[in-house]
Amino acid sequence: MKKYKKGDKVTVKRCYEIAVNGYDTQICPGEVGTADYDFGDEVRVWFRGFIALEVKKSDIEPIPEKETAELEGWVACDQDGVLRLFSDIPRREFFVVGFWEETWHNILLPEGSFPSVTWQSEPKKVRIRLEGIEE
Repeated sequence: MKKYKKGDKVTVKRCYEIAVNGYDTQICPGEVGTADYDFGDEVRVWFRGFIALEVKKSDIEPIPEKETAELEGWVACDQDGVLRLFSDIPRREFFVVGFWEETWHNILLPEGSFPSVTWQSEPKKVRIRLEGIEE
């Protein structure tokens, strides 16, 4: 049987009806909690940051951690359709018409990823999430 460590993310498989400060509430299937202590057959799990339940191990399952990263910046499109993510807000190039100024911190993006961003539009502030792919 799996041993849970403090901080492991888990999800519940069944519904729990409980009273919190005199109010009835539910912890529903799929709700995510954080393991606190493994008692052997049960695990203390915190939900919503303030509800602690002792849950049978058969009623929870671990949520695997994914490798992720988020990039924030500005997306701009050159006149020739090349789309890039810039770490700083770019300005239109003064000497070479049709391009945004080059900075060391920019990433080429797939064509068509942000259809609302064109040469005529201003740069758009975005957050892009990257996730590892399991093969």
